[in-house]
Formats: sequence, C-alpha cells, structure tokens
Amino acid sequence: MTNKQILFCHEYIKDLNATRAYQAIYVGAKGKNSARTGACKLMARDEVQEHIKEKLESIRSAKIADAQEVMIYLSQVMRGEIDMPPRERNKAAELLAKRYGMLVENVNVQQVPIIIDDFGATL
Repeated sequence: MTNKQILFCHEYIKDLNATRAYQAIYVGAKGKNSARTGACKLMARDEVQEHIKEKLESIRSAKIADAQEVMIYLSQVMRGEIDMPPRERNKAAELLAKRYGMLVENVNVQQVPIIIDDFGATL
C-alpha cells in the first residue's frame, strides 16, 4: 500500500465517509463525482479493506473492557479505592462473590412425602 492509501484508510475511519476521506487525502480530485469514483476504486482493493478492518478492530478492542478490567474495577469499588456510596460497594462485593461462586442461590430441598392411611379409621 502507498502512504496515501494508508492515510485514506485512517481518514476514512474517522466517519466512514469514503468520498470525504478521498477528498481530504487526494487534494487533486476534481469534484465530488471524481472523489466518489476514486474512493470506490480504493475501497474495492483487498489490502485497503484489510487495513481498515485491522484498524477498526484495534479501536474496538481498546474501547471494550475485558474481564480482568471489570474485576479490577469491581475490586477497587468494593475496597473503597473509588469513592462510592456503601450500597454500591456492597453491590460490587456481591458481583465479585457471584463471579467466584461464593454465593449459592440454588437451594435444593428434598422432602419425603408422608402417606397417611386413614381409610380404616373411625370417627
């Protein structure tokens, strides 16, 4: 890929507008129709699509919290390292306890049926 193609990809990622990105990078493009045509040609290239896909994936990964980050946050809240009301700290502790299987909500009650034979009884 050329440097301009890479810059086009980065510009495209800003708002997913290929025509605008093309106009921003290829300043010699005359008019919107010319830019649209050039953008379509670039977007049809496999290496351009792959570069855009990789960049979008890395952005997405950076913005989504993973399990470890969530556990660290809940631990900080529970310990009071992050200023929260007591009920929020208790909720964080509850969520952590559930995660580690410390709270068992499945109560298994087995009851033996009692049979009363009163057919022969007199009243």
